Amino acid sequence: MPEFLRGLKAPVSVWDEDEDDATFTVTSRQYRPLDPSAPMPPPRSSRRLRAGTLSALVRYLLDSRTSGSDVTFMPTFLATHKAFTSTSTVLGLLADRLETLESRPCDDLERTRGLAISVLSTWLTSHPEDFDSEVRGQLDRLESFLLRTGDAAGEIVGGGIDDLIRDLRSRVDTPAPDPPKPLAPPGDSPADPTDVLVFLADHLAEQLTLLDAELFLSLVPSQCLGAIWGHRDRPGHSHLCPSVRATVTQFNKVAGAVVSSVLGATASGEGLEEVSIRPLRPPQRARLLEKWIRVAEECRLLRNFSSVYAVVSALQSSPVHRLRMAWGEIARDSLRLFSSLCQIFSEEDNYSQSRELLLQEVKIPPPLEPNTKKPVRNVPSRGGGVVPYLGTFLKDLVMLDAASRDELENGYINFDKRRKEFSVLSELRRLQDECRGYDLHPDPDVQQWLQGLQPLTEAQSHRVSCEVEPPGVSDSPAPRILRPTLVISHWTDVLGSVGGPTPLVSWDQPSPREDDIVTTPAPLLTRLAQHMKWPSVSSLDSALDGASSCHTPADPGFLSPTAHSPRPSRGHRRSASCGSPLSIGSGEGASLGPGSGIGPGASDCRIIRVQMELEVDGSVYKSILVTSQDKAPSVISRVLKKNNRDPVAASEYELVQLLPGDRELTIPPSANVFYAMDGASQDFLLRQRRRPSSVTPCLSTGPPTPANPPSEGGGGGSFPRIKATGRKIARALF
Repeated sequence: MPEFLRGLKAPVSVWDEDEDDATFTVTSRQYRPLDPSAPMPPPRSSRRLRAGTLSALVRYLLDSRTSGSDVTFMPTFLATHKAFTSTSTVLGLLADRLETLESRPCDDLERTRGLAISVLSTWLTSHPEDFDSEVRGQLDRLESFLLRTGDAAGEIVGGGIDDLIRDLRSRVDTPAPDPPKPLAPPGDSPADPTDVLVFLADHLAEQLTLLDAELFLSLVPSQCLGAIWGHRDRPGHSHLCPSVRATVTQFNKVAGAVVSSVLGATASGEGLEEVSIRPLRPPQRARLLEKWIRVAEECRLLRNFSSVYAVVSALQSSPVHRLRMAWGEIARDSLRLFSSLCQIFSEEDNYSQSRELLLQEVKIPPPLEPNTKKPVRNVPSRGGGVVPYLGTFLKDLVMLDAASRDELENGYINFDKRRKEFSVLSELRRLQDECRGYDLHPDPDVQQWLQGLQPLTEAQSHRVSCEVEPPGVSDSPAPRILRPTLVISHWTDVLGSVGGPTPLVSWDQPSPREDDIVTTPAPLLTRLAQHMKWPSVSSLDSALDGASSCHTPADPGFLSPTAHSPRPSRGHRRSASCGSPLSIGSGEGASLGPGSGIGPGASDCRIIRVQMELEVDGSVYKSILVTSQDKAPSVISRVLKKNNRDPVAASEYELVQLLPGDRELTIPPSANVFYAMDGASQDFLLRQRRRPSSVTPCLSTGPPTPANPPSEGGGGGSFPRIKATGRKIARALF
């Protein structure tokens, strides 16, 4: 821009122009000179093709003006053309157009020939998969044109033209590669899914990342388009999207490995209809759950979001989450880590948290040592790649395809829609470049174990789960394979009878040495702080530290809770909400009531679910940690902040507990929420104040208020409660 025009705001005018079976969007900017006496410069205009017929799009591809004014047209067209036509059709139209221009003057012909070479070179470089045996006839015509016009211009065939023709021929004549041979030959006995305990969590995460990275690098972004992937199940389309299907298969294999290992079940026999179940005690299943949670966290540290989501989804599936006794034996820090991972990969706000984390991880180099408690490993050798969760992009592209029309009312191809799709495909391309940063090496033992796993069917998984814990024991919901959103109800219920890691497995250590035995549980918020911030949680750390001081590694009650270990009651606890689940000594005095304490290990805290009244239809629940020090205004402020509202306006809202029987308990502003709440429910409603609050809590019967339905099996279970979305794991993510 000339210096005398700088610093001035230019009025912008936008309008559409129709030209040669195409509609263009014209943007004009009129700059005003700084010197009022200077003549008015002509407006600066740019054109972008908005819609047009297929022939018009191909003509525009060979228009010399396109490369200067609409630089994104060529890459957008080449990346998305399969959504509305075929490669052979486009190459045929290119050949028709070039043959028509062959009689033009030499200068025009040379310019057009150069544009054709540029298009073909760019196309072959960015989308080599488009050139197969089906386009051989069209390539013959294009090759003949290039050689013919080169001879007419007196050029010697060679250099760039010769290389381009040779590369095109080589690509077309190359047969399709054979599918990779499985590492586990057919006929071998299926791998034991519980052997996951043999591998270190970080090493298994590296091998999963290696497989996921190879699949992601071989992904063809155009196969993710909604017009292609969204129609994959139609008759005759089974051959479409092979690179996407490979990613889905790997994802489901990891999820199936998690379910099979926790259930201790292996499919075998002809047709894999027989299922052998390995007898496991709840503490053993808890170690398997902890192992997979640790693997998921290691995958997150490796920025492998695909395997993280596969593991988390499997742990949230119906056959696994209903195992109440196993979840009750999980270590407290593992459960907190799982909760934070579930929050990151929640579907709320269209995966907003995982999207934000992905953008941050791509910009920030990976930590040199993710686990500060372990000896320093050779982490830099693992590289700095990233593997995204592909389901997020597939969902975006399918929604774009459904939201916009393919053609305008006049029959023109809606190219603006393709530009939006190209922005998503470009992000995939950028992530593929990032993915090349990994430096991982395959381990044949782990790879063969993964390949040899035989996942159970949905019916088999549910049947085995019910055999492990009959419905009457676990009070589980109806059998469904879900992709739910995790909601923790009561820490006292979820963390009931928690003990330290048993010597049954060594799920994060190379060998169980005496000096490696953990005598003190890990700090509770070490992992949690990486993802989320909860206020007033220092009491949780002190509770665990105090409880751990009551045990030694030789204490059997610490390593594995016995059958007569006390279980916490489901009622409201005032002074032992988080500390009481930890049994002390031989269990004497473990039956605690309101007002009782257990010494330094006691703490007063509870997780509540708060729904906020919105001006639009819908429900938004937020989990809030409430301690014995929290007054109503501070809780209201935190809820407002979590809902992106101004916390200063806390005085304009009131906190109401939703009780069974459509009853309400209004929490006064001066009340301590922990002591004022009723232990029968953890569901609250935040609404704008309607009348001055009373001095004391008052029960009122009002109109029915939308509340979260009670959980199956009572006020609390020893497993994370799940809000189901009702889709199968095998189809849930894509």
